[in-house]
Amino acid sequence: MYSITQKRDSDTILTEDIHKQICELMQIQIIENLSFLGNQQYHLPNRLIECLSNLVYLNLSNSQLHDLPNSLNVLKKLKYLRIDSNLFVYIPNIVCELIGMRTLTACNNRIKDVPNNLNNLLNLEELDLNSNKLRNLPNSCSNLNQLKKLSLAHNKFEIIPSCVANGMRNLEEFKNLETVSLNETSFQKFDLPEEPLKVNIKMLSMKQCKLFETILRKITVGMTNLERLIIGNTGAYYGNSFWRMPIESLKEPSSLKEIDISGTGISLIPKMISNFYKLSIMNVSSNNITWLPEEICLLTNLTSLMIDKNNLMMLPKDIGKLVSLNELKAGYNNLYELPVTFEALNNLQYIDLYDNEFEIVPEVLTKLPDLIGLDLEENYFSTEDLLLDRSDGYEKMRNILRGHWGESNKTLRGAKLRLPEASESLSDSKESFSPYSFSSDVTIDNSLEEEALYSLPDGSVNEFANEHWDTSEDSADEFDPNEPREPKRRAYSPFTFYKPFQRVYCPAEFHETRVIHRIIQMLQEGTLVWSSSYAEGQFEDP
Repeated sequence: MYSITQKRDSDTILTEDIHKQICELMQIQIIENLSFLGNQQYHLPNRLIECLSNLVYLNLSNSQLHDLPNSLNVLKKLKYLRIDSNLFVYIPNIVCELIGMRTLTACNNRIKDVPNNLNNLLNLEELDLNSNKLRNLPNSCSNLNQLKKLSLAHNKFEIIPSCVANGMRNLEEFKNLETVSLNETSFQKFDLPEEPLKVNIKMLSMKQCKLFETILRKITVGMTNLERLIIGNTGAYYGNSFWRMPIESLKEPSSLKEIDISGTGISLIPKMISNFYKLSIMNVSSNNITWLPEEICLLTNLTSLMIDKNNLMMLPKDIGKLVSLNELKAGYNNLYELPVTFEALNNLQYIDLYDNEFEIVPEVLTKLPDLIGLDLEENYFSTEDLLLDRSDGYEKMRNILRGHWGESNKTLRGAKLRLPEASESLSDSKESFSPYSFSSDVTIDNSLEEEALYSLPDGSVNEFANEHWDTSEDSADEFDPNEPREPKRRAYSPFTFYKPFQRVYCPAEFHETRVIHRIIQMLQEGTLVWSSSYAEGQFEDP
């Protein structure tokens, strides 16, 4: 039993000579696997197909094909057919005669229709029709009783195909379906049956599908074996939107192992999260969460916790009970300290604390034996030549972490700057712009902050930093560094036309930008030159 792989070489077209060589080889060997991946074939000669009677695996991906020859039906033993990334506008009828097939992948084509007799493929276990132009599936597909994996993401469905809905409703139909992917499919309506959908689905992925809690509850209420629920958002359009974490309707919380509900607008994690004790991965990034319940510390199987881009000021005091935790993603929050129990996380290897409120390096970080990746940039201390009592330097650990999560594009800007008098003069404003912090989306030279704040002419921003700053022992207690600070002011790229979605009423968003903000910004941009003739308080709002 042999395999033949003919990979693309400068857009090779299979010539008659190559066909002849393959046929001659097949006369003396039994060929089971054949791949013409990436060849610009345009069509398959009948003569070639007739030589492949023992073929089990055929890969014709990325080959400019728009049809298949009728002689393909001689491949009685074919079990795997891949025709991805071609020019098909329909699935050829001849495919439906290959009744022994177990896997059919036809993603990234232009397919608008699926033949009614696709249900002839009674042994089909995997069907991948991602990235096509499908608007519906024939009802006959509900007879694919052996199907275990169905992927329909990136199509043009307006409603859930009736064969899927009906098949889910009847336990004998689609009874072995385990994986459903409908990512970025914007349904105009969800025509769901009144009775619960009782199925054996283990993974449901519906990112960017305009889901709401009531719809999701109807879809998942009968999924008693659900292990992975992926319903987060990756973009701003057609996003899922929830007021709370939609997990209360799940009948078997003990089966869930992974949940992704990132960027959906939730404001809290319910205490009943402890019922999902088998959870190993939880992603609640980019939401409006301000605190984590202590019950989350009972998830002793949790290996990955992603809570970045929220409004967290502290972590649960018993977080040390998460004994299996391997990675913690907590950047872009308001954390200013880590609980003492943090040092008990002996399996923790990757920690992201980028852009928080730490004034010193948390001591507990030096007590984690397996820590190999760490990011502490954008806090109120310098990371230059930072030592953590480890053989690997901090810079290496930072690079390891960013490679681990694919975040190497972050700008390295060191520590934040808190200029007391300037911060005090701006504390009443809730505008998104702050001259002492910059958006993480803007590429800024490492020295830009220092130049912006200290290289301006005398009497400009430097004056704000030094004026009336008395450090003598008998000075008035007008500033206490230990007092709670104002919530962090966020800055956004000039190309961010709409601020991230927040379901919190904040009328200050509509206030006029303060004069002092605009003056400082003009100084930094060089559109205004500071003059000593400016009177004190001239640019204060009336």
